[in-house]
Amino acid sequence: MELTDVYDSERHLTGKRVPRGAWGPGEYRLIAHVCVFDGDRMLVQRRSAQKASLPGYWDVSAGGQVDAGEASHEGASRELFEETGIPHAFREEDVRITVSFDYGFDDYYCCEYSGEALALQESEVSEVRWCTFGEICGMIDDRSFIQYRESFIASLFSLREGGRGGTVANDDAFYSFDRYTEPSKAFRD
Repeated sequence: MELTDVYDSERHLTGKRVPRGAWGPGEYRLIAHVCVFDGDRMLVQRRSAQKASLPGYWDVSAGGQVDAGEASHEGASRELFEETGIPHAFREEDVRITVSFDYGFDDYYCCEYSGEALALQESEVSEVRWCTFGEICGMIDDRSFIQYRESFIASLFSLREGGRGGTVANDDAFYSFDRYTEPSKAFRD
């Protein structure tokens, strides 16, 4: 059973650990996302058909819940390697932007990779491909990509070379869920 650390609304550890999905009111979790770039292209992944939420949708390169006892950057490194086979040791200061949501925090990391061989985790990822900003926007428009706002994808492309985008108080500016009936449940796996 996967456990996650519980945080408070200010992102302080509470000392409590719970199974995935078992947090209560006032309890928050941490998610790490990774955007892998090769020049002007981002590696995107198609979520496995076995995923409980948004199966078959395209998403950023890798991501998932940070496990109990892990720091965000450690979770980002683990998720990237598990889902794609790409080894990269992120540091705490490598987080590019943090988005808070109703019951947690999304940390986004960026790195460069120009290798060819990838080892996909079939239970999580069915395929990957390299896409330009415009191609990702087209996938958002045709609803085959997680419904990030194009401005957020543009921010990730601009932050790939360094710098920190800061913290966003809520996810309304970065995600557009008007095309889903239960977006907060559907997106957060």
